[in-house]
Amino acid sequence: MISLRNWAKWKVLLLLSVAVWLGGCSCAGSLRPLESGEPLLESANLRGKWVSTDDSSNQPEYFLVDSTSADVYVVSSLKQNEKLRDVYEVSLVQVGSYTFLDAAFDATESGQEHRSVHEMGALPIHFIGRVWVEGDTLRLGLLNYDWLKQMISTGKVALPSIEHHEDSDSLLLLTAESDKLAEFVRQYAEDPDAFSTVLTFHRVGPFEKPPADSNP
Repeated sequence: MISLRNWAKWKVLLLLSVAVWLGGCSCAGSLRPLESGEPLLESANLRGKWVSTDDSSNQPEYFLVDSTSADVYVVSSLKQNEKLRDVYEVSLVQVGSYTFLDAAFDATESGQEHRSVHEMGALPIHFIGRVWVEGDTLRLGLLNYDWLKQMISTGKVALPSIEHHEDSDSLLLLTAESDKLAEFVRQYAEDPDAFSTVLTFHRVGPFEKPPADSNP
């Protein structure tokens, strides 16, 4: 069982992660990665410089995506005029005929300083979403917190989970093994409410590693 005293550490990790992906205070994720063992039906080269603009802000947010293998990427994010860079390990996972994304916060970087998630003493949270890639456009439907909470409370989803609330922040974490997680996303892949938080990203250039203390 996970000790309650670790929630303070998870809180820091949660804020770092959600600030990039959702910009909100309620989110759902998993303690274990999404894995299926199935090869990707179509290769998707995501390497490059991507941009997304939050509807509530006119400030664009840039993501630099580098590839480590055919389906695993290192994604670093940085808003304009900020030096702190959040780094994620992102995997594309094939589950049946559907492609999903598993994104786990990995580290922060500021100039020459690098702090990994392990150095922070926190466990990585895996954010899971269904993904659609069409050329230089990527759409991501993240697992919906409200939908998952209702499905668990009504017994329609029987996966083990933990929930935490602090101030206005809410975190719902699935704790099931990866194979059960794959069965779950396969079952609800086409449910319009399950992966309804859709974010859109556009590739605006090739991958170019920025110099230290610079913006992308």
